[in-house]
Amino acid sequence: MALHLAGRDREAIQPLQAALQRQPDSFPANLFLGAAYLGAGAPSIAILPLTRASKLQPENPDPHKALASAFMSLDRFQEAGEHYRKLSVLVPQDPGAWAGLGQCYEALAQAEFANLGHEARNSGYWFALMAEARIKSQQYKSAFYLGRQALDLTPNLSGVHSELAEIYRQSGRSDWAVREEEKERKLPPPDCAAHKAKREFFAGHFLQAVTASATDNTPGGTLLANQGV
Repeated sequence: MALHLAGRDREAIQPLQAALQRQPDSFPANLFLGAAYLGAGAPSIAILPLTRASKLQPENPDPHKALASAFMSLDRFQEAGEHYRKLSVLVPQDPGAWAGLGQCYEALAQAEFANLGHEARNSGYWFALMAEARIKSQQYKSAFYLGRQALDLTPNLSGVHSELAEIYRQSGRSDWAVREEEKERKLPPPDCAAHKAKREFFAGHFLQAVTASATDNTPGGTLLANQGV
């Protein structure tokens, strides 16, 4: 522990390993061995002892913080986010936990957007997501074109008529906005029984929708992941 705290992580690894051979369930030995591996530039090896430490003392924030750092350095953002979420509960006053969680969600959104562009480019889902992005940047003309393209390809895609209504409203055509909102209301309900991510999203449970969409590799799951983030 002294070697690790002195910044001599490579030297700290061997005595910490020896300590774990004698006491495999030692919380300090697991925690400091994982931290030493992190300091030595071996985050993938650090995960095992840090995971053991987190299980030995699940309410201790230190192993979760180290695990989040390890997973982030390996671009394993889903797993990093799980530990940042745990940190946000254990130490809600820690700005680092919230900043890390936000970085994970942003990285996941970017990865899913790139995946959507690769797997389903020019699909209704892709056009709908692009339209939403243009609306947020107030590029209403291009957003309108993208929204219409989305509906041409996927006529019953939820949310697109609402996007068009917002464009009409911003353009001073509230009468047309009302028509689009009425079209949105008349759409058949989404098949939430078949897709957990959709059920969580339309219930307003965005965090759960992001988690559920991690196992949903369809374009719709990707769209929900980005919207949830």
